Amino acid sequence: MGEHPEQWKKIQTAFNNGRMPQALFLVGPLHCALADFALQIVHLLLCRDENKPCFKCNDCQMVKQFEHPDLERVKPDKEGGAIKIDQIRTLQQTAYLTPQRSNYRIIVIDAADRMNNASANALLKILEEPAKHTVFILIAQQLSTVLPTVLSRCQLLTFSSINNLYDQNLLLLGNQYPKSSDRALIFEQAETILEDIIALLDKKEHPCVLATRLTKFELSTLLWFLYLVYAQLQMMHMTTTRVNGPADEQLNQLSIRLNPVVIFVQIDKINTLLRKLSHNMNVNHTLALEDLLFSLISNS
Repeated sequence: MGEHPEQWKKIQTAFNNGRMPQALFLVGPLHCALADFALQIVHLLLCRDENKPCFKCNDCQMVKQFEHPDLERVKPDKEGGAIKIDQIRTLQQTAYLTPQRSNYRIIVIDAADRMNNASANALLKILEEPAKHTVFILIAQQLSTVLPTVLSRCQLLTFSSINNLYDQNLLLLGNQYPKSSDRALIFEQAETILEDIIALLDKKEHPCVLATRLTKFELSTLLWFLYLVYAQLQMMHMTTTRVNGPADEQLNQLSIRLNPVVIFVQIDKINTLLRKLSHNMNVNHTLALEDLLFSLISNS
């Protein structure tokens, strides 16, 4: 349990004292791997060995494969999508079923911050009168889009944001994601993306052409990556230092080409788009990127 020892100790203490919350809300950035932490909690609750969690018994093996009959997982149908009300309505039936192999029935909800009001209100009805044996584990990257009434029914467990290790280059965060994840894949192409932005600033690339090329990335993932890039450039201007590490050559070139005002405008526009996505508003992928890129060259 090397990851997040402080939070894990709180869970163990609650479990050992028979005071396990019926609804946990884990919130933190994606690189904190909260889904893995949630799975550790599931192992703890469903393991049948004396030294819990053993990760070896039949129940632990079923949890690992998400095949345990007392474990249910709810997540968006697609990357960056929303949790639909039909998914929560299904829980209104299954949440009250008696556990088959253990003392608990566990429901893990990924991307709980991507529930709209209808989904959140449907979940609230379950959380208000939960079955005694059912434990909910909700996972989110932010709280701003979560209904306060849902939060009030959960015990909140927060996880740290950016570690001091990343003070010099925020793109080091790319090392924290599973290699097959969208965020890890976009970090692998960081140098190419930033080279394209430099070419755009040097008028060797057209915004519409580049926007079309960038649509191969999931929009929220790309915006998050660009947010990190501009936040890094902002830090470089504040500290008047060059940076080392991933895509350092490109970052140093961009810091020369872009002034702090332009960087701030880009961060503001990215935040606006991310808020729209978090509220499940329809955003045209290509047009949003074209607007962002045209704004970059017009203000530079």
